Formats: sequence, structure tokens, C-alpha cells
Amino acid sequence: MKTILLKLSGELLSKHAETNYLAQITAQLKKLSTTHRFAIVIGGGNFFRARDARQELSLRQPVADVVGMLATT
Repeated sequence: MKTILLKLSGELLSKHAETNYLAQITAQLKKLSTTHRFAIVIGGGNFFRARDARQELSLRQPVADVVGMLATT
């Protein structure tokens, strides 16, 4: 059985939370689950890389990027 690492961005999920987009992804994963295993990572970087959050917290861009990477891990 093959393993797929799927990384979904938090921004992607937040933009499509009210649509059937997530249901479509889920249906595709369900189909593939008979032949594949999945490791799914949902990103958190955009929470801190977003312009407003960065300015509000007075973070320099490199610091905001590191915080975003830590949120993802």
C-alpha cells in the first residue's frame, strides 16, 4: 500500500469552508483509501503571515514566517 503525504493550506480550507469543496476532497480521499494510506498536514502559516496579524503584533516578516512554520508543525 502506498502512502501519500497531503498538505492542505489553512487558507485554502478557510476560503472553501462554506462550499462543497471539502466534501469533494473527502470523497476523493475515500476512493483512494482502498489502495493508499494518507498522512494529512493542515497548514497554519497564514495565521501569522497575514499582513494584519503581522502588523498588529509588530512582527518582522522573518519572525512571522517562523511562527507560521511552527504553527504548521
